[in-house]
Amino acid sequence: MAIVEMSVFTLISPVTKRDELLKELQRFEYVHFKDMKELDEELIPNQDASSEAALEEKRNRIAFLLSQLKDYDNRPKGIKANLIARPSFSLDSLEKKRGMIKEEELYNQVKSLSDAMEEINQKLTLVETGLLEMEPWQDLDAKLILFNETKTTKVQLGSIPRRFEESLTRALLDYPDVYYKKVSEMGGQIYGYVMYLKEQKEVVEDLLRSHGFNQQLIKGEDTPKAEKARLNLELEELNKGREEIKKQFSELALELDKIEVLYEYYENQKLLYRATENFVGTTHMDIISGYVPTARIAQLEKSIQQRLEQEYYLETQVADPETDVPVLLENNALADTFSGITSMYA
Repeated sequence: MAIVEMSVFTLISPVTKRDELLKELQRFEYVHFKDMKELDEELIPNQDASSEAALEEKRNRIAFLLSQLKDYDNRPKGIKANLIARPSFSLDSLEKKRGMIKEEELYNQVKSLSDAMEEINQKLTLVETGLLEMEPWQDLDAKLILFNETKTTKVQLGSIPRRFEESLTRALLDYPDVYYKKVSEMGGQIYGYVMYLKEQKEVVEDLLRSHGFNQQLIKGEDTPKAEKARLNLELEELNKGREEIKKQFSELALELDKIEVLYEYYENQKLLYRATENFVGTTHMDIISGYVPTARIAQLEKSIQQRLEQEYYLETQVADPETDVPVLLENNALADTFSGITSMYA
C-alpha cells in the first residue's frame, strides 16, 4: 500500500473566526497540526483558559447525568443491543440536536433527585444504626428519659464483656450506694446500666473502665420497644420515599439517548479546543501550521474559503520526507486530532 505524499501548510486567520474554522477543518479530517508554540517566542499561545474551564464543567455535568441514570437504563443490552443500530450524527446535526435538548432542565431534575436520594440514604443509615443500638435494650421496661442524670445522680447504660460480669458484680458490693442492673446478654456482651451518686463519679468510672465497660448513648425518650416501633415506621416511610425517587429516576432514564448526544457534543467540543493547543498568534490573528495530503490541498482551501471567504492567508509546500512527517497510507484516514469524534458509545 503506497504512502501518500504530504505537504506542509501555514494558515493565518482571524481569531474571531476560529470556531468556524475548526469545525470546517474537523469536517475535512485530513489535517495534522504542528506544535507552533516553540517556533517564535514573541507569539502567544491562543487558548482561553476560562473557555476550557466552562467546557469541562458542562461536560462533567453531563457525565454526572449518565452516572446517575445508568442503573435505571432499561434499553436492550448485549446481543439485543447489537441488533439495534445506534444513531450516528454529523457535526452539524449533532449541534442541532444539542440545541433541541433542554439541558439545564434535565440537569436540575436529576440533581434534585440525586440530592433527595442522598438525604434519604443518610437518614436510612441513622435509622438502621438506631435499630441496631436499640436491640439489646428491648427487655428494659422503662422510658429512656428516666435515665438522664439528675442534680445528684448519674446513670450510664452500656456493656461489658461477659467474662468480666462476675468480677464487676463482686467489686460493686463495696459500694452499696451504686446500683447495677443487667438487662440482656448478646454476642458475648452483657448489657445493663449503673446508677451512682455524682460524688462517686471518679471511683465508679475507674472501676467500670477497668472491667471494659463501654458506655452507650441511646437516642430516644420512650421505652426501647416503643422507640424500636417508631424507628421501624420511619424506616418504612423512608423506603417508600426511596422507591418513589427510583421510579422518577427510571422515567428520566428514558432521556438517556438525548443525554448521550449531549455527551458526544461536548466530547467533540473538547477535540476542537484541544486542537487550539498548537495555535499561536496575536490578539487578533491565529497562526496554524500542519500537514495535509498534497492531493487534497485544493479541497482544503475550498473548505477554508467556505468559512473565511477572503479573510485568510494560506501557504503550502511539499513536505521533506526526511523530516518528522505523519504517515498516511492510501485509503486510510489520518490518525490525528481530527480523526473523528471520540465516542464512549461505540
